[in-house]
Amino acid sequence: MKNLQDLKQILTKTLTTQKYSWRDEALCSDLDPNLFFPKFTGGDSIPNYIAKNLPCARCTVKEECINFADESGEEWGVWGGIYRSPRLKIDG
Repeated sequence: MKNLQDLKQILTKTLTTQKYSWRDEALCSDLDPNLFFPKFTGGDSIPNYIAKNLPCARCTVKEECINFADESGEEWGVWGGIYRSPRLKIDG
């Protein structure tokens, strides 16, 4: 029988795996992660860049992706088709 610490590790790993299993269905799972952290220097607009380069619009797990970014405090990059940047946040 495993000790309590081993059991805790197994349960944590199982719950974490289940919580993020949506990633297996993401259309972007095999894309270069750098595509999701673009440097905009005045060329394409953000929506055009996302539409041309990323599969977010047709992805079946984009809501899960957005929720992940919200829950993890992710402030940068494209998550579920939404570009996040602290510079774009509006106080309200």
